[in-house]
Amino acid sequence: MQRRSARGQAHISLSAQNLSPDMASDLEKPSRLSQRSLGVTNRIWVLLGLLVFILTCTHFVWPTIGTASAVRNYSNADVKAKNYFNATEVGPNPFAFCPIYGPGDELGSRYGALTLSKSRLHLGSGARVQRVLNQALAGQPVTISVLGGSISACHGAGDDPISPKCYPSKFFQWWNSVFPHPASELTNGAMRRTNAGYFGFCNSHHLPDVTDLVIIELDTEDPP
Repeated sequence: MQRRSARGQAHISLSAQNLSPDMASDLEKPSRLSQRSLGVTNRIWVLLGLLVFILTCTHFVWPTIGTASAVRNYSNADVKAKNYFNATEVGPNPFAFCPIYGPGDELGSRYGALTLSKSRLHLGSGARVQRVLNQALAGQPVTISVLGGSISACHGAGDDPISPKCYPSKFFQWWNSVFPHPASELTNGAMRRTNAGYFGFCNSHHLPDVTDLVIIELDTEDPP
C-alpha cells in the first residue's frame, strides 16, 4: 500500500547533473566565514575584531580605573612670615600657646624645656607639616588620620574611635576652631593591642587613600 506524502513534507531534490556549471560551483564553494586566514577561520577573526572594538569604545566611554589623584598645589602668597619663637615680638599671636615657653604655654611652664625635649626623639625638618599648614591657611580642607593602640582607640575614654572625650576628636575640634572648613575630615584607624610591627605592614588598611596629616601614637604598645 502506498501513502501520499503530506504537502508540508514535499521535497524536490536537484542533482548536480541537472544544474548549470555556475550554480554547481556556487554550491560547492564554501562561505567566506568558513575560509581560513593564518590557520584560523574568518569567523574567529570577526569575533576578535568585534571584541577589540567593544573594549576600545568602553575605554573612551568610562574613565580609567586606578588613575592617580592630581597633586594639589597651594600658594603661600598671602601667608605672612612671623617668628612665633620670639617672646619679645610685638603683635597678637594666633595661638594661646605661642610663643613657645611664653606666658600662654601651659605645658612649657608645667614641665619645662628640658623635660619636653626628652619627649622628642626626632624633630625632623618640619617641611611636610608646614605644607599641611599652608594648605589649611589657603582655605583648603584637611584630612587628619590617626594610627595607634589602645590610647588612640579611646579605650576607657568612650570606647569609640571618634568619642568626643578622646584626644583624636579633641584635636580635630581644636583644628576646626583654628582652620574651620566643612569638608575637613577625621579618620581613626587605631586598634587595641597593636604595635608598630603590625602597622608597618598593614597601615594601608587603616588609612584612607588620600590623607594630609597622620598622627601615630604607640606609646604603651611598643617596648622601650
